[in-house]
Amino acid sequence: MTVGEPATAEALFQRHRDALDLRWLSGGDAAGHPLRDGGDGPLAGLLDPLHPRPVQVVGPRELDFLSRLDPEARAALFTAMLRGPLRLLVIAGGARPPGELLAAAAGGGIPVLGSPLAASRVVEALSAESLDSGTLTLHGVFMEVLGVGVLLAGHAGIGKSELALELVTRGHRLVADDAPLFQRRGETIMGTCPPLLRDFIEVRGLGVLNVRAMFGDNALAAEHRLELIIQLAELDESRAPETRRVEGTRHQRPLLGIGIPEIIVPVAPGRNLAVLVEAAVRSHILSQQGYDAGADFVRRQRASIDRQEQ
Repeated sequence: MTVGEPATAEALFQRHRDALDLRWLSGGDAAGHPLRDGGDGPLAGLLDPLHPRPVQVVGPRELDFLSRLDPEARAALFTAMLRGPLRLLVIAGGARPPGELLAAAAGGGIPVLGSPLAASRVVEALSAESLDSGTLTLHGVFMEVLGVGVLLAGHAGIGKSELALELVTRGHRLVADDAPLFQRRGETIMGTCPPLLRDFIEVRGLGVLNVRAMFGDNALAAEHRLELIIQLAELDESRAPETRRVEGTRHQRPLLGIGIPEIIVPVAPGRNLAVLVEAAVRSHILSQQGYDAGADFVRRQRASIDRQEQ
C-alpha cells in the first residue's frame, strides 16, 4: 500500500499476511471497502467501545470480557460497535470468535481476519498504517528517560501509564501518553504528543491527570528522538525456561524504515518496573558506547575455564 492510497482490508491483508500469519474468517466480499471515511489518528486498536478505531483487534482477553456480559449487554455492545467507525475486525491470539460476533459482523458488512499472534503485536503492526501522511501513531507511552527517548509498549491494562507516572516522580519526562505521534526526519524518528493529549496522562483508578499542573514544566518534553522500545509482557511461567538469561530478550523493530532496539521486560508482582526501565536504558546507553555486559560475562567465564584447564 502506497502513501495516499486508501487503506482497505485487502491492502492490510496483503501487506501483513506473512508477518502476522493472517487468514480470512469472513466478509471477504467487503475487503475492498475503505477502512476510514477521512480523518487521521490511529487506524487500529484493541476492542474499546469508548475509543473505537476503524480496525478493532479482539484477543482472548477481550473475548473473555465479552463472554462475561449478559446476552442483552453483549448484543448492545455489538450494535454500538457497528454504528461507530468499525470497518474491520481482527481476531488475535488464535482465539475462536463466538458465532454471534461473526453474525453481527456479517450483518454489518464487516470483514473479519484472524491471526495467531498476540493482540498487542497485531495492533502495533497495523498501527504502521495509522496516517496516510507517512507518520506513525503507536499505542503506548513515550518518555525521555535519562536523556533517551523510550516508548513503553504493551497491551491495555498492563500498567504503562502507572509506570510512566512513577518514572515522572523519579525525575524523568513525559512526551505523550496513549497515542504518541512519530515522524521520520532523515535517519531519526521524532516523537511528539497530539495537541489534544498534551500534558495529560490517564491512570486507571485516578482518571485523567495533568502532569504539568502536578509536577511542573520540567516533567514534560515537547518532543524527543525515539531510541528504544520497552515492551511490557506478562511473565509466562510455562515459557520461563526459554528466557535468554545472559543476553536478555532483545531485537530490532522496524519502524518507518529504521530499526529501533526493543527490549521485552516481563511484568510480574513484586518487580520494580521503574528500576528495570532505568537499568534497561543505562544498558542501552552502554551498548551504544560499544559495551556488551553479556559478552563481557561470557568472556570472563571462558577465561576462568581456560585457567582451570591449564
